[in-house]
Amino acid sequence: MRGSGRSGSSGVVYVLDASAIFVGIESAAYGVELVTTPGVVEEVLDPSSRGRLSTALRLGRVRVVDPGREWVSRAREAAKAVGEVHRLSRADLEVVALAMALARGRRVVVLTDDYGIQNVLKSLGLEFRPVKTRGIRRVVKRVVRCPRCGAVLRGDEEVCPVCGYRFSTS
Repeated sequence: MRGSGRSGSSGVVYVLDASAIFVGIESAAYGVELVTTPGVVEEVLDPSSRGRLSTALRLGRVRVVDPGREWVSRAREAAKAVGEVHRLSRADLEVVALAMALARGRRVVVLTDDYGIQNVLKSLGLEFRPVKTRGIRRVVKRVVRCPRCGAVLRGDEEVCPVCGYRFSTS
């Protein structure tokens, strides 16, 4: 796991998804460590949110941490187990991966309104807090269907065994 900026504290760590940045949480949550991933930084495109994020990064309020391929691979496996793997972007998987990596010995809370991310986190027993939505209450095991032929799949296929449709791999 590679990061920039100061080293972590032993207190609570908030992992920021793009939705937390869009509402400006990076400037409101003092007293906690704020981290995000390179993929989330790339997702923040609107000028207002981008400006707030740039300021928070420059001031050291938010650190960008790359969870690494091993953790992203673990996050992908967790997403497959609940049928979310084809719904989550690379940045979404990075958020889950970073939470998994940081949760060893620390309290980690992921700030996200993304129900797919919440579903994976809940299935792993990891904490999340919605930003503007109610959030999910229980884990949902999604049925994965091929968008071309409608075949019910296991959820981890990259190619539909019935029609050959190739799923995009994040």
